[in-house]
Order: sequence, then structure tokens, then C-alpha cells
Amino acid sequence: KPAALASFARGVINGHAGDLPRYRGNACPNWAILRGEAHVGLCVHQMTQEIDAGPVFARARLRLTDSTYITDVQTWIDRMLPELFSQAVSAIGRGDPPEPQNPDPAVTLRCYPRRPEDARIEWREDARDIHRLVRASSHPFDGAFCYLDDERVSVWRADVVEPRSQHL
Repeated sequence: KPAALASFARGVINGHAGDLPRYRGNACPNWAILRGEAHVGLCVHQMTQEIDAGPVFARARLRLTDSTYITDVQTWIDRMLPELFSQAVSAIGRGDPPEPQNPDPAVTLRCYPRRPEDARIEWREDARDIHRLVRASSHPFDGAFCYLDDERVSVWRADVVEPRSQHL
């Protein structure tokens, strides 16, 4: 609310697990993995009334590879976020201006929370898409899953393996 934000002389800052302004909203690291992005971002930004739209004081990026799981990203966030908050508070103390976000809606992806059923494996999908789904749904989440004989089977790790022969 505007009154709450205005009650702090230097504003309110927020740690956001997403590369602003591209990834705003929820589950941004999961979406970055699912979309096959080259990296995932972490930002400390000034809060405004619009979700994740305030200027950025500090940012970091983690390169994503085919072996990066959401567990790795969460570990990186836990390690980096205190450092980014420290950088942001120091910048505010020095009076350094934050980096404004690009206001063009065309550069922004609004990420919505991932629901448990979003992790269901559709075996007809491309193997690389399934691999990204497994990586984005692993610990600390409930895992990618399918059903076998009416029993839920969770898949925590996977790899894409190309056949050695064209004769199957």
C-alpha cells in the first residue's frame, strides 16, 4: 500500500529471485529453467505499488546449464542474497541511484506460481522439455511425476541420452 511504502524515509527493498525486468512474479528460477534460459537472475530492488517494478540496487546472475537443478539455484540464492542486500544498503547509504527498469511491457514475462500438477510429465513431449521439467521441479519442490499402474512416481533426476543407433 502507498502509505506503508511512504512510511520509510528511504523506501523498502526486496530480494527477488528473477532477472528484472524480464522475470517478474513468482517461481522465476523455475520458469527460467523451463524456458531454457542461459541464466537466472537475483535482484534487490526498491518496492513500488506495481509488482517487482522498482529500480534495481544490486543484481547477480547464475549461468544455467543442462545439469543445473532448481536445488542448485536455491543454494546459490541462499548464498548470494545476503551479499546483494549488503550491496544495496551500501548503495542507498552512499546515495547511489538505483538502475531503473525498462518499462516496456514487451520485455517482461509475468511469472505465475507453479502448481503441483504443473510438474506432471507428458511423455509425448520433447526429451529436452521433460529434462527441464525434472530439473525445475526437483528438491525442494515435490518433483516431476507421472503415474504407473495408478501409482504416482516422482522423478528427481534425469538426463537426455541420444540413441547410439538408428535401429531401435
